Amino acid sequence: MMSRLRNFEQAVNSAITSKASSEKLTVPLKVVSYNIDSVNPENSSVIGLHYFTKAPLEFRLNKSTNANQPSINGFQSLVSGADPKFDYSVPKNGVIMFMDCKMAKDGSYTAEWGKCAVRKNNQTIVNNFSTVKAVKQYGNRPPYIVFESYVPTIATTLELSKVKSKSEIEALIIAALEPKMGPEANRSIALLRVISPDATENVLCFEIGAIKKSSDDNKQVNCTGSESFENFTKDGMGKVIFKDGAIERLIGTDLTLEVIPGMSYYAGKSTAEAYFYTSEELKAQNKSAELQGTLKPKTIISVWSNMLNKVELIQDEAGNESKVRKPKVMNMYLTAAQLDDNTKLITAFNTETTSQTVYDLSEIPTEALLRIRGTNAVKSTQLNEQASPDASKPSAKTNEPAQAEKTKSNEKQPEILDFDLSESDIAELTEISKNMNLG
Repeated sequence: MMSRLRNFEQAVNSAITSKASSEKLTVPLKVVSYNIDSVNPENSSVIGLHYFTKAPLEFRLNKSTNANQPSINGFQSLVSGADPKFDYSVPKNGVIMFMDCKMAKDGSYTAEWGKCAVRKNNQTIVNNFSTVKAVKQYGNRPPYIVFESYVPTIATTLELSKVKSKSEIEALIIAALEPKMGPEANRSIALLRVISPDATENVLCFEIGAIKKSSDDNKQVNCTGSESFENFTKDGMGKVIFKDGAIERLIGTDLTLEVIPGMSYYAGKSTAEAYFYTSEELKAQNKSAELQGTLKPKTIISVWSNMLNKVELIQDEAGNESKVRKPKVMNMYLTAAQLDDNTKLITAFNTETTSQTVYDLSEIPTEALLRIRGTNAVKSTQLNEQASPDASKPSAKTNEPAQAEKTKSNEKQPEILDFDLSESDIAELTEISKNMNLG
């Protein structure tokens, strides 16, 4: 006879697996065609490819009592040449972001909600491990939201047992800090990690950010990777690691050094301002004017910003203490609009699942981390593999700046859409680009 304890254990396990099976996904679908049922619009569907994995998928929207819920017929309206009364219409090769998705018995998917993500030639989606910082208004500088995003699939590694000099290490970091999108575009960032095969040792992490400088015409432009690296090593932590001999003492050991490239993205003005108090809102709510430009409570950005930016107390051997920011990241879909100077500004953001895993920087899953430390080094890797149909696994490159296989796959997909940004769109996005010191 099964013991009461065993019965209890099975009941708990059943509850856990039931919750896992109800996990709902966010899926970016690149539109291939629409199946429109004019008699029963609830039966209409859209067929397309997962934006990143290229898996073929079919989606329907569940019926809702919400009068504002979009419809598949609305997404399709521009394809048929109808008057675009639906501002969420998405043409072929555009992208619909479906939310709260579940697979149906026939292999298709249903979603509770959908919204236009890409319908213009200079819009795109990036899928990175990102943290979020919301910064309140300071003086004349408006409040802003910034996403610091790392791309583990293009991480580069060095086995320190084979390294001859620190210049090999510096070259990896400098390459990651080089401007990726142009002189005035987004700032590059890099995450330096030192991984030991000993599971009792911490994975050491160091954030390194590229810097900007004023050009002859007083524009803020990206420094070269070498200039940014030199700035990092001129004092503080960077100086200790690279100028005072700390890194040389690791050369020849069984440690692995890893560099995860990334990029800094600011939210567009209209996207960001919804999360901060305006003077008009404060007057209407009879709140103090001192709150102008501060973050509104109980919004998704306030929750994320608090959750992903913890401050910890560290102590050296002499007992001296200091507070340091310990950022965390989530796997996010970031929808971006690209300006004429190649700057990408975030216009929308989503996580892959309804209960997204939060990672320390030391836990960002890469091929090297999983190979050296095993799956226990990463929180709930299975959750992220389930997050997208046919999700691709992380793969690292050694001394290679790009993931060739993924690039080849992307080249096969046409990106020709029917619309360009309007003049008002450009004016709005350019304003935030000029008004913010992106360095």
